[in-house]
Amino acid sequence: MKLIFTFSSLIIFLFFNSIAVAQSGSLDPSFADSGIFKFNTTLWNERPDAFTLTPDGKLLFVDEQNNLIRYFADGTPDTSFGENGNGIEKTNLSQNFYTSALAVDSTNRILIAGISMSKAFVHRFLEDGSKDLSFGDEGKVKL
Repeated sequence: MKLIFTFSSLIIFLFFNSIAVAQSGSLDPSFADSGIFKFNTTLWNERPDAFTLTPDGKLLFVDEQNNLIRYFADGTPDTSFGENGNGIEKTNLSQNFYTSALAVDSTNRILIAGISMSKAFVHRFLEDGSKDLSFGDEGKVKL
């Protein structure tokens, strides 16, 4: 039997059941709950579209509604991130915007790349999740 995994299914698996493995192949007990991160669906129940680690080891996601979500490495929401102190920042990107990549630069600014109406865009946000208005046209660049 041949198994085929799509990028989305891999991200969803990693998102809902992230497991950290130490160099020896055993679980890394310093990551989340004894090496296993299980997403708290009571706070957020949207499908993740992109995931990255920040330079300081936090977990950063973009969901299908283009919200930014950040967790500490131990699996708890980063309450310093987002407007309501729950680790979620609503980006207010168009509903027609489809995220294809998420990255964090060397100064901890967040970059979201994607497509809207057949055009490619990059949006940039500050470390706290607020839009970086100094980037391009009000925080976005059309490619």
